[in-house]
Amino acid sequence: IDECADKVNYPCLNNGTCFNDIGSYHCECSVKFEGEHCEKKIDPCRSNPCSNQATCITLSDDLEEYKCKCRIGFEGRLCEKKIDYCKNVTCANGGECINTDDNNYMCKCKTGFSGRHCEEIRICDLVSCIHGTCKYDLFENGDYVSFCNCNPGYQGKDCSIDIDECADKVNYPCLNNGTCFNDIGSYHCECSVKFEGEHCEK
Repeated sequence: IDECADKVNYPCLNNGTCFNDIGSYHCECSVKFEGEHCEKKIDPCRSNPCSNQATCITLSDDLEEYKCKCRIGFEGRLCEKKIDYCKNVTCANGGECINTDDNNYMCKCKTGFSGRHCEEIRICDLVSCIHGTCKYDLFENGDYVSFCNCNPGYQGKDCSIDIDECADKVNYPCLNNGTCFNDIGSYHCECSVKFEGEHCEK
């Protein structure tokens, strides 16, 4: 008997295709069905279509639709994309944004900067100006040049060297044969008998 020829009691349901065998028949089911007669709907979550250990959830009783519930750090219909937490982040002063393992981001700051987004300028924390003030020129890419603005009477990279004003023979500070004495950070003049004033100018 050709069971497949019975159009009234066609044995394969849900658009399954019947194949006549010797003494029997078998059904080949359409994509969403299974079973001897293609009578069972296939649960779309059974094949585990979601990526990255996401949870598959069947959305309707007729097993037509499903969605993937992503683990933290993933997105996309199948949770196939790792979230780029740096996408909308700008790290200031040449800092570099890095996605972290705890599903967040951090700004890796250049030396001389700190803060969540490298916005805090700490250049002068790195510079020692003993008798002076730290200054810096900052460039857009986060590079900088730092220097010490020395107090009067001091010189050197860190303003630690006392200037010997008395050694300057061209601009000798004591006039009219006055004698110059170097002090720390300054000097003073001892004037000859007939003169007075800070520089023996009177």
